Amino acid sequence: MLPPELPNISIAPFANSRKYNVSLLPGFDATQHIITNTLVNIDGSEAEAIAYVRATHRLGDRFWIVGGYYTYQLEQQKRGWKIRSLKLTAQYEKGDRALLQQAGDRSSRLR
Repeated sequence: MLPPELPNISIAPFANSRKYNVSLLPGFDATQHIITNTLVNIDGSEAEAIAYVRATHRLGDRFWIVGGYYTYQLEQQKRGWKIRSLKLTAQYEKGDRALLQQAGDRSSRLR
């Protein structure tokens, strides 16, 4: 069960996730997002995909790991499938969540 302080993260529309990645991820020394076991349910020109994720974030000798699953809402367009929204449902974490704020601060100084 999730501790109450570990929120689910919703990113909709998906374009906002690019802003999130640009504003936060460059502040880490390294990240690794392992995404596995994708299940897709297609309904006409719309689909939903669910995939497990384990994301590791490192800054110096400290780390933060979050695990859970992504839920993608997809729509078919002329040139293929596009992600309309993305939600992370966090199920566990390990390490120092304060690294998120520190990476964000560091990233803003790099821009």
